[in-house]
Amino acid sequence: MSHTPKGAEPRRPQNVWKEQDMQARSFTPDMLARNAAGLDAHIRRRNIFEYLAAGAVIVFCLVISVMMVAGGVSGFADSMVLAGTLTLAAGSAIVIWQMHARTGQPRASSGEEATLASMRSELVRQRDALRKVWIWYLLPFAPGLFLIYGADLFRPQGNIALSSGLLAGTLGLAVFICWLNLLAARRMDAEIKKIDAEREG
Repeated sequence: MSHTPKGAEPRRPQNVWKEQDMQARSFTPDMLARNAAGLDAHIRRRNIFEYLAAGAVIVFCLVISVMMVAGGVSGFADSMVLAGTLTLAAGSAIVIWQMHARTGQPRASSGEEATLASMRSELVRQRDALRKVWIWYLLPFAPGLFLIYGADLFRPQGNIALSSGLLAGTLGLAVFICWLNLLAARRMDAEIKKIDAEREG
């Protein structure tokens, strides 16, 4: 239990935290190195998974396209599906390129010793990419999917109800993905604010 020196102003509970040693809250070199390495590793794992997923979509679409051409494409609806699968493959390639350009080659450690500046720069880069994920990650898939789903409109016995349900489900999934990425962006924003507070302190 601490005592107040004679004649000194009593210590108020709400001011005690101001008098405490703040070193424990600082980013020590070891802590900063671990955080930077962890961030870089997380980004690499995420990107590898996304590259593999987009690559699988490309392979699947190309296989379907080859099978359609080999089996013979007849009618406008089949042509739409073929165009849709090829467009979907191209959209997946765009996603891979955009992901590499916007989030690839993580550099929280700046390639050398980690610093608050390099950590903050990488967090800002990742946060900004997540905020715009609907533009560069989701939108490239839209043309191909709309062509595939819309093909039933031009079939005599097209299952429009099924295509409409698939379209609604796809849009719902897109909204959910956007929401998840915005949550991740907010978490990164909180980390950025912590770094800013550390640097100002």
